[in-house]
Amino acid sequence: MTEQQTDSGNLLANARELRALLLDFIAGGPTLAARYKALRDSLLASEAIRAALPPLLVEHENLDALWQAMKYQLPSKVERQELIRRQFEPLMDALSGETRKAEGHFEAVTIEQLLKGWTRLNQQPLEPRRRLHNGVSVLVQVCSSIIDAHYNSAEIRGGNTDLVEVFEMAKDVLFASSAGTDRQIMVADAMAGAAALLKSVEEIREQFTRTGLPETRQTILARSASDLSLSCAMSMLSCWHMLKELHSQVA
Repeated sequence: MTEQQTDSGNLLANARELRALLLDFIAGGPTLAARYKALRDSLLASEAIRAALPPLLVEHENLDALWQAMKYQLPSKVERQELIRRQFEPLMDALSGETRKAEGHFEAVTIEQLLKGWTRLNQQPLEPRRRLHNGVSVLVQVCSSIIDAHYNSAEIRGGNTDLVEVFEMAKDVLFASSAGTDRQIMVADAMAGAAALLKSVEEIREQFTRTGLPETRQTILARSASDLSLSCAMSMLSCWHMLKELHSQVA
């Protein structure tokens, strides 16, 4: 391996680490100020890649300055993460020596797939806690698929499976997709309803953390949470597919 190849490999590793650091930081992760400075300095020191450096990296010497700029520029965490990912693409291309290959094609769950899966779930004789877990997992999957399909990448979500967090990210996606369309109010109303359903699911999950909950009560609550999760998922998917159809007609 030549010295030039070694240098490019080191810079690529640093760029990947810095991108991951920023995506995590913007999502509420740790403030690794010293590591940010070290990685940033290593990239700025290379004249060969100067033209491909992300503008946000060149403009902001520290994480505090970057955050102050981004929080006013973009309203949601998802949009901030997408900006970071998009700005790093030319740098990754330059360091890898080839045009970035598509990571794959992501599609949101269809309503038909959701209903088919839900029918199978309801036919299974599950104990209450398992039924509750499966119902919540389906809602997480639906929200995750909307996020991944919107950005055609799983990187923005980053493997996050926390129900409340992925719901908020998917909601941001739907709001962003409806902006400037005649469906904005409709989506806002649907998301308000979905948020109320999610709150009820979370309240039931909280009840399951208490000791001494009678089994008959557990069974009733688990089925209620499953039904609420389905309704919430249906609302999210209906908005997504409506907006997808709307944008395809405009295109």
